[in-house]
Parts: sequence; structure tokens; C-alpha cells
Amino acid sequence: MRTVMATLLLAGCGLSEALFSEEYTNAYCAHWVDCVDPAVLTFDGIEGTGDCVGLVAPKVVTMGLDCDFKRGKAKDCVRAMQTLTCEGDGTKFLFSPPTVCTEVYPGCDINFDEADADTDADTDTDTDVDTDTDTDTDTDEGI
Repeated sequence: MRTVMATLLLAGCGLSEALFSEEYTNAYCAHWVDCVDPAVLTFDGIEGTGDCVGLVAPKVVTMGLDCDFKRGKAKDCVRAMQTLTCEGDGTKFLFSPPTVCTEVYPGCDINFDEADADTDADTDTDTDVDTDTDTDTDTDEGI
């Protein structure tokens, strides 16, 4: 029923920003789960689209904050997302967002492929290291 409602809404003039976030996330996650080898998904702790949605949705919801939103481009983006084909051999998720997706938030530098930045446990390159060597123990700064 949810898919039917989303399809009916897609047929209209455009998507609300909330519906765009939901539909983009669902299309992105369906593509991810379809294109990555199940063993890799299991290794990454992903057992289905629900796990992906849990990781990706918070990022998608905040991508366009304080930006103009184009409803028609959002609808076109989701439609394009639903027609993506898999790239690569399934060992790493290769994702190139459709060009129309970059037009959803005009004037904002939105990187739609950042939505998957933390979804591959085996490719996590987080190297944040505290390099502050200041031994000053004054704690009233920066509060």
C-alpha cells in the first residue's frame, strides 16, 4: 500500500521535501542492497533495506537544510534513482547519483553520494586523531 501511495504521489506535480527524503532513501537503499554481494552486506551488518534506511535516512533528511527545494526536480530524481543499474562486481557499492538529483537543491553544494559515506564498514577511512599537543589545562575556553 505504501508503494502505491508513493507512486500516486510521484505522478503529481512534484514531491514534498519530506516525501523526497523518504523516497530517495528507499530508492538508494534498494539500489545498494540489489548491487552489493550479500556476503559483503552481511559483513557490513546490513541484512536488508531497513538496515540501510536506518543508516542513510538521517543524512538524507539533513542534506538540503537551509536550501531551496525544487519539487519537480525531486520527482525526476526519485524516478531516475528507481532506474539505476548496478556498477562494479558487487564487492564495493559504486554509486553515481543521476544528474537531475543535483538540481533538487539549486544553489547548494549537495553531494548526493555522501549519503553512503559511513555505510561500508570495511572501507571506513575515519582517521580523526587528536593532534592537539597543547598542555594548557585552562578549561574555560570554547564553552
